[in-house]
Amino acid sequence: MRCAMSVAQMMDTIQECLIVKSGMYLDYNEIKKILKGFEDDISEFILNNTENNVYGIRPEELEFVINNIRKELGELSDTNPFPMMSLLKEHPEYQDEMMLAVKSAHSCFDWHRKTFGNEKPLGDEFINKLIQVSGVSKRIAILFLLTLTSSLDRSFSYLQPTKKWDGIISLSDLFDSEKLPDLPDVFFDQRYIDYLSNNTDALYNIHWRQFEGLTAEFFSRNGFDVNIGTGRKDGGIDIFATHRDTNTMIIIQCKRYSKNNLVEVNAVKALYLDTIDNGASGALLATTSHLSPAGKEITARNYSISAAEHESIVRWVESMKSNYFI
Repeated sequence: MRCAMSVAQMMDTIQECLIVKSGMYLDYNEIKKILKGFEDDISEFILNNTENNVYGIRPEELEFVINNIRKELGELSDTNPFPMMSLLKEHPEYQDEMMLAVKSAHSCFDWHRKTFGNEKPLGDEFINKLIQVSGVSKRIAILFLLTLTSSLDRSFSYLQPTKKWDGIISLSDLFDSEKLPDLPDVFFDQRYIDYLSNNTDALYNIHWRQFEGLTAEFFSRNGFDVNIGTGRKDGGIDIFATHRDTNTMIIIQCKRYSKNNLVEVNAVKALYLDTIDNGASGALLATTSHLSPAGKEITARNYSISAAEHESIVRWVESMKSNYFI
């Protein structure tokens, strides 16, 4: 069934769904920039018409556009609206048990609602009840709940969050803001990591302070206690990182440079002097770009300095992105 929606109404709906589902705010220009990469009729209509122009649209068509945007943001691994069918196609041996789970699901939902109310999310209690009623294995019960949650998450009609976010973030802040998360031992928001994992060229354009946060987050997740500087007037050292097992300390200098802007040799030499002055066991120069040939020559010598260039930063992001089970 089609309903008439203006371009403005479609954009408002897309924006609201992204806030609820992805925990991220995008303005109209940011949404349209993503839509330019799509070839569906809805995206073309939005891009080529004024806000008051009306289109007869089916809900699943708008849902398709929204989920494609979420995939571009790195928040969905795919746009498949039927994850259970995909799971059974890949694992046909699950089919009999999964059908038993489906048949018993309604009574288990009803029991959960009456026992815990509508506010408590489905979890261990529901899984245990489903096992008891249907006789399926715990693995199948968990897979059933995961595929159900995944289907609801992709559904335009289910305008409820299925992931827990710490407030709403703005995509533009990744590029324009110095503000890092105000949480203990969290230096960079997971939603930005997921976005960058799917948009690696954006690393060249993120705010320099956000790049410091990204670097600190990577080392914090990989065995280091991290002390990140103030961002300004920090003496040239952006991060002190101390390994939790060996207690060895390294210093890190972050250079968020554009693609063709190379880190020159003077920056590498200055970092070496900082290593000596601070009694560090080593130093790392992390950059979204690359070192100049002279800079590479310094790091190749027998100095306690190493470099993480663009390709390494991409691998960092890839290693930290969310792993969606379904």
